[in-house]
Amino acid sequence: MEVLDPQGDPPLLRAGEVEWEHDWNMVYARVEVPDTEIHAAMAKARTLVEALKAVHHATKGSWRILNGSILFIDGQRVSRLSWGPKEDIPDHFEPRNDWMGQDIERMSVRDQTLDSASVADLQEAITLSAALKDAASPQDTVMAAVRALEYVNVRATGGGHWADFSVDYFKKAQARVKVTEAIAGYARAAVEFFSPALPASDPLHRELVEIQTSLSVFQWPHQLFNTRAAADHIPALKRIYVGHWLVRGLGELEKVLATPEGMYARLEEQCRRFDRQIGRVKRLRNSSTHGGPVSRAACESVAAFARNLGLQSLNEAMRALLTGRDIPSYMTDYRADHQERYQKVRTAGDIDALFVEWR
Repeated sequence: MEVLDPQGDPPLLRAGEVEWEHDWNMVYARVEVPDTEIHAAMAKARTLVEALKAVHHATKGSWRILNGSILFIDGQRVSRLSWGPKEDIPDHFEPRNDWMGQDIERMSVRDQTLDSASVADLQEAITLSAALKDAASPQDTVMAAVRALEYVNVRATGGGHWADFSVDYFKKAQARVKVTEAIAGYARAAVEFFSPALPASDPLHRELVEIQTSLSVFQWPHQLFNTRAAADHIPALKRIYVGHWLVRGLGELEKVLATPEGMYARLEEQCRRFDRQIGRVKRLRNSSTHGGPVSRAACESVAAFARNLGLQSLNEAMRALLTGRDIPSYMTDYRADHQERYQKVRTAGDIDALFVEWR
């Protein structure tokens, strides 16, 4: 990397745009990345700026790299907006999404307690979970997820490869979750986020209101969405949304849930996706371990998958400790439970087997 002197070249801005912000603490970087694919340009430019900061050992908390960029290709501007927001927009919090509050309330029902012994056992898992949640980049996320999987693997099986452990214990669980997420996603879109624009006098409008009421469950102080009940309403929602773009997804989901073969085929499809994703994570980890190239784009493609898998493994290990179980027997039962659920779906089309209810 070479730091270039722009030799007084004028900024490439549109008329009326502010060249620099009136903040003497703000520094702008103009980065040239020749022979680079467009989709990778901004990530590569940011990496170069991060490297410049790293090699000069900036004081902690200073020289913070913000969001925002303007992209030019061969001297021609392609960004429509000026710079863009400096910070990520924080996620909007809704009480019904307060999973921690709901789980704490359920601890007394499940006779779960946190005592000094369990806290001591949980400390390493808690540390790994925090590191995974706080990972600063896609690469950090992938590596933190692998460390989490290694931790749980050793305690559950005594050894072996973390990737094989992940496939053996979590592939079916992840596939099941993906199917239920699809049900929840389309159903919530139909009853909460979109509207078929029907007049109030239309019987279909009244039917939609009744479905909305039945799927919204209040458990003080939370408003919950009944995904299991939503599965039974998919055919009705498809009828109500005829002519709307949602009807395609609802129709596909109706077909999947209509037969044991359809449900099992969707689960198997998700299992194949899991295999592909875990293979990519494994290759990235191997490349990082042996000093090979680890591209940001490759890490971005599996970061969400790795994060979810790492957190899921830690959550199950912590749940074992919280319920007074040893991790090996708990994980064996966890795997057996999902194998049994698969068999129920395959042989009997038992849609209830897709859903886990934590009392």
